[in-house]
Amino acid sequence: MIEWVHPALFFFAAAAIIPFVKGWGKPIILLGFPALAFFSLMFFSEANYGAFTIGGFEVVFGRVDKLSSVFAYVFTLMGVVGMVYGLHIKQKGERVAAFVYGGGALGVVFAGDLLSLFVFWEIMAFSSVFLVWYGGKQSEAPGLRYLLVHTFGGVCLLGGIIIFAVQTGSLAFNAIPAAGLGGWLILIGFLLNAGAP
Repeated sequence: MIEWVHPALFFFAAAAIIPFVKGWGKPIILLGFPALAFFSLMFFSEANYGAFTIGGFEVVFGRVDKLSSVFAYVFTLMGVVGMVYGLHIKQKGERVAAFVYGGGALGVVFAGDLLSLFVFWEIMAFSSVFLVWYGGKQSEAPGLRYLLVHTFGGVCLLGGIIIFAVQTGSLAFNAIPAAGLGGWLILIGFLLNAGAP
């Protein structure tokens, strides 16, 4: 029996299927997969799932707790609402990017370590670049600026994670002390990627 299915998988599966679906299958995929992700949250118990060790560091793809569950409910519900809006969109690539973005966001919500957080954060951020570019000719320059800022923020985030891991011997995504270069780079990476400046 499967204990836990990462809800991001529903979004990534929809992104993979969408280019091949026509007719009545389109609204079923667009609305059904986010709804499945939403309802799957009801069967989660608080625990760590999908944990394994890589290079001596523990990676946890699914840390389910009260806070991550609240955000997951919000994100999956927004996925359903967003896809109701997306029914009129003609470009399949835009839908694919939206589902990849949603899957990345859910991956970030359930990340129990800094490595999986970084991977899902980058998936989310790069897919959002394509969502910007689907805005037409006038969105090319803003999309490029967003890509450059995000890339710099991603480099800061990765550098901070590496320094933090070397200093502490852990990739656990818990409270990160502000002292030290690693913590500051992680903060800068988050602020840049969140558009705080």
